[in-house]
Amino acid sequence: MTTTERAAIGLNILKETTAMTTSTHVQAMHSGQALHGFGTLFRRIFFTALAALCLPSVASAQTANLWIDTNGGSCTRQSSAATYNDAAACASIQAAVSACVPGDTIRMKSGNYGGQTITAVKTAPGCTVIAEPATTTGLLTTHGAWYEIQNITANVNTGWFITGTASNITCRNCSFSGVNTSVFGYQDAAVYWGGKTSNISWIGGSLTNFSCSSCAKGMAVYGSTNMLVDGVTFDGVRNTGGLGNHFEVIRVDGNVNGLTIRNSTFGNNNETSTSTIFFSTWTGTKPQNILFENNFFGSPGSAYYVFQMNFQNLGSCANWTFRYNTFVPGKAGVLIDPASGSCSGGFSNVIWVGNLAPRGNCQGTAFRSNVWYGSSGAACGGTDKVVASAGFGSDGFRLAAGSLAIDAGGTGTDCIASDHDGNARPSGGRCDAGASEYGAAAQLAPPQNLVVQ
Repeated sequence: MTTTERAAIGLNILKETTAMTTSTHVQAMHSGQALHGFGTLFRRIFFTALAALCLPSVASAQTANLWIDTNGGSCTRQSSAATYNDAAACASIQAAVSACVPGDTIRMKSGNYGGQTITAVKTAPGCTVIAEPATTTGLLTTHGAWYEIQNITANVNTGWFITGTASNITCRNCSFSGVNTSVFGYQDAAVYWGGKTSNISWIGGSLTNFSCSSCAKGMAVYGSTNMLVDGVTFDGVRNTGGLGNHFEVIRVDGNVNGLTIRNSTFGNNNETSTSTIFFSTWTGTKPQNILFENNFFGSPGSAYYVFQMNFQNLGSCANWTFRYNTFVPGKAGVLIDPASGSCSGGFSNVIWVGNLAPRGNCQGTAFRSNVWYGSSGAACGGTDKVVASAGFGSDGFRLAAGSLAIDAGGTGTDCIASDHDGNARPSGGRCDAGASEYGAAAQLAPPQNLVVQ
C-alpha cells in the first residue's frame, strides 16, 4: 500500500465520521455531557484515522536483531535487524537476552511457551523483548538486569516472580490470571517482588480473575527500592480457601523504599478482613517514600479499609503522598486503619491532595483540595470540600456533568499534568478532584482500556 493510498483511507475515515461527530456532539450538549462524550468520540476517531495514515505497507515485515519461537534454533543475532528466520530463532527469552547487545530489539513469535526464567545481566539501555499477540507463558521469573518484556500473558498456576538483586526490569502490558492452588510457597502471591530488587516497573497489563485457596495476597512487594506499578488493572483478585481473616490485593512489607502506584484500577476484588493495600514490617524498616496517584479504588469487599498499616515496630509513617485518587464508598468511609498499631509513632510528611473519597479519619499531616463526599463532618484541611454526593457518571468512577468535584482540586504544583486515562489536566481553572478530569483534552497517546465492575 502506497503512502497516497494510506492518506486516502485516513481522509475517508475523517469525512465519513464528521457528520456523526457533529450529531453526537449536539445530542451530548442536550444531555449535559457534551465535553466528555464528544472528547471520547473524537479520540476514537482521531486515533483510528491516525492509524490508517501511519499504517505501514502490508508488504513490509517486522524485523529484529533476535527472534524467539516455540521450537528454537541456533539463536543467532543479526547486527542489523532482520525478518524472522526459523532456523536462527532462540528457544527462550533467557537465550535471546543472553545473546543480545544493549539497544537490540527481540521479537517473540505467538504461541504457548513454558515457564521463562531470565538471569542475563545487561547494561543500559538494555534489550527489549516484544511478543506478538496471543503469546502466553508459564511462570515468569525475572532476575538479572536491564531488559524489558512486552505483551505477554501468563495463565493458570503461574505468575511473576522476582527476587535477589534484579534491577532495571520492565514488564509492559503483561497480564496474569488464573486459578492457583499454591503460589511460590511462603510468598503466596501471584506477583512477588522481593529480595534486594530495584528499579522494577509494571506498566500496563492486569492481574485479573485470580483466585487462590492458599494465598494471602494477589501481589507482594518486599525489601525493594524504586518500584513502579503504572496503569495496571486489579480485578477479580480473591482467596477461596478460608483464609478469611487475611487477604489483600497488594501487601507492602519491610525495607521497601520508593514505591509508586499510579493510573491503576482496583475493581471487583474480594479483600477480606484487612484492606485493599496492606503495609507491614515483619522484618526491616517501615515502607517509606510511597506515592499513590490517579488510581481508582473500588469498594474494598469484605475488608475493613482501603489502606491498613500493621507495623510490628513503633515509629512514624513517613513520606507518603495520596494524590488525585478516586475512592468509591467503602466500609464506614474509613481510608486508613485508625487502630493504635497503625503508625503508632504518628505521621511525618503524609500528604493528601486532590482526592475524591468518602470522608475518612483524616490520618496525615497535610490535606489540600480534597473532596470528601457522603458526610456532614468537617473537612480534613482548610481547602477541602465536604459534599453530599461525589457526582459519579454511569461507570461509577468518572465524573458526571455538574459534579462538585469539578474544578475542586489544586492549582500550580498541586495540579498534576494528566489524569488516570492520560488526558491533560486541568481542563478548567483548577484540576478536578479525583482520578478523572471531566472534559479533558486527549493526550498524544490513546487512553488505557479499563476493566471496572
